[in-house]
Amino acid sequence: MEKVTLQPTRRSNIVNQADIWEKSVPSREESLARRPVWLELKQPGVENLEVVKFKKGTKDPIGHYGLLHLAQNPFICDCHLKWLADYLHTNPIETSGARCTSPRRLANKRIGQIKSKKFRCSGTEDYRSKLSGDCFADLACPEKCRCEGTTVDCSNQKLTKIPDHIPQYTAELRLNNNEFTVLEATGIFKKLPQLRKINFSNNKITDIEEGAFEGAAGVNEILLTSNRLENVQHKMFKGLESLKTLNLLANPFNCNCYLAWLGEWLRKKRIVTGNPRCQKPYFLKEIPIQDVAIQDFTCDDGNDDNSCSPLSRCPTECTCLDTVVRCSNKALKVLPKGIPRDVTELYLDGNQFTLVPKELSNYKHLTLIDLSNNRISTLSNQSFSNMTQLLTL
Repeated sequence: MEKVTLQPTRRSNIVNQADIWEKSVPSREESLARRPVWLELKQPGVENLEVVKFKKGTKDPIGHYGLLHLAQNPFICDCHLKWLADYLHTNPIETSGARCTSPRRLANKRIGQIKSKKFRCSGTEDYRSKLSGDCFADLACPEKCRCEGTTVDCSNQKLTKIPDHIPQYTAELRLNNNEFTVLEATGIFKKLPQLRKINFSNNKITDIEEGAFEGAAGVNEILLTSNRLENVQHKMFKGLESLKTLNLLANPFNCNCYLAWLGEWLRKKRIVTGNPRCQKPYFLKEIPIQDVAIQDFTCDDGNDDNSCSPLSRCPTECTCLDTVVRCSNKALKVLPKGIPRDVTELYLDGNQFTLVPKELSNYKHLTLIDLSNNRISTLSNQSFSNMTQLLTL
């Protein structure tokens, strides 16, 4: 008897179809001789194989083997492995006691002793292993989550981040009623091509990192209701090309100048939003964001939260191009409100300033300030504090 041991290639933990047929199928002459063969599938080291595939559709896929040794492989004993059980019932050549790893109802039972009708697909099982014939098995349901069909429900688990191992078949991901405070840009959605709906409602989210939804081009519904968002920026939702519903209701939005883009965006996009409302400032409280006039999104003293975020509009007295702001010859005595925080060049020449505006110290990206042709007679030690990037004055 000849023993054939198959091991996975370096690229993969999978013994694939080519391995089996090219390395172990006897030649024509050997077939005529009907030499018995012992086929052993194993992997060196402590890890086990992820998927084992035998070629289906042939009259007798394993007929030339005298013995099969399939133990220590994590077999998914669902409807897609029924054919192997049927074969072993008729041809009891598996001698190593290969057992099922999942689903739970068949765990640790010997494949050759399980009735054929027990190999069925229910719930998420079919989605997980339907591509096993192509040497691919999807991830199991994440710990602390419940999976039914294409829905993965991880709600009410006190989670602070998205689980790492979400199955690729997931179409709806429920992460509501957890402890999220920041949605991080982890790239998780690049791995979920079937995802269509995400529920983040009833968390404690205050911030969404740029790129958090990268890879979620197919998602059409996101629920962010009942969180702690005071401000959102356009770049937070980058990559959501199919979005039809973005529910932002019941968040404490501060309708200052940094949120001006959202009102206009909501009106143009016609995305279903749950009609989110302003909570600050007091004169806009409970007014729907999309009903607030653009000039009412102001950053007056006491309403300048999120000042670290770049402003998305330009002061009425100035013109803006990228990060260059020109406020020349406007008879200004004080710095205009609403200058973008990421400004790099600021032209204030030809005005009526008598002192260098102390507010300039808030603009840490400035490389150029033009204060020529004003009425400034003195400079203090603090006139240009915090301006570490300043090159031209």
